[in-house]
Amino acid sequence: MTRCERFEQCVSFFEEQAKKLPATSHFMESTYCLTGNHHCARFVFFMARGDDNIPLDLFPCQHVRGEILTKD
Repeated sequence: MTRCERFEQCVSFFEEQAKKLPATSHFMESTYCLTGNHHCARFVFFMARGDDNIPLDLFPCQHVRGEILTKD
C-alpha cells in the first residue's frame, strides 16, 4: 500500500496523537492514510483551502468539522 502524498505534512498530528492515543493513531493512519485519502477530513480541508494551514487538532474522521472550517 502507498501512503497518502500528504502524509509527511500530517506527521506531527500523528506523532502528537500517538503519545495520547497510540491505538487510535495507528487505526486512523491505516484507515485514512493507507486506504484512500478522499475520506480524510485533513486531506479534504487541504483540497478545499489549497494551503498547509490544516489545524493540528483536526482528526481525519472529523468530516463535519472539516467542512465547517473550510467555509470560514
